[in-house]
Amino acid sequence: MKALRTVWCGGKERGYRPDSYLSQLKADIAVEHLSKAYSEETLRELGTTMLAAPGVNSWRMVIPVLEAMEVKTVNIAFDMDSMRNEQVALQLKEMLKELKQMKLHVNMVMWNIADGKGIDDVFCNLKFPQIKKMF
Repeated sequence: MKALRTVWCGGKERGYRPDSYLSQLKADIAVEHLSKAYSEETLRELGTTMLAAPGVNSWRMVIPVLEAMEVKTVNIAFDMDSMRNEQVALQLKEMLKELKQMKLHVNMVMWNIADGKGIDDVFCNLKFPQIKKMF
């Protein structure tokens, strides 16, 4: 597996149907729009690889992938509507603790929910998320 400096972690569309463009994975859609949203210089820092999980409660499934890819920085970009859920907040906190223990750099990617539910929606709407360095 290729070593990468930075990856994005986020959710994937539930109800995925391979015959429908609308059910294309959120990560695929977002990656298509990254180069439109950011300069090449910014992309070198932010990265262009996205790992999709079925939701923040499935974060443990990306840990072996992060290790295999020798990632140094993770941009967390789960759907903003999930931030209102207490159980999701708990899972996100656990994920952050694990990533810190792994000595990874972590950025939280956040946006106004009016700009879109998921990171794919934000980029498709030509909006920019805020990226906050956690550690």
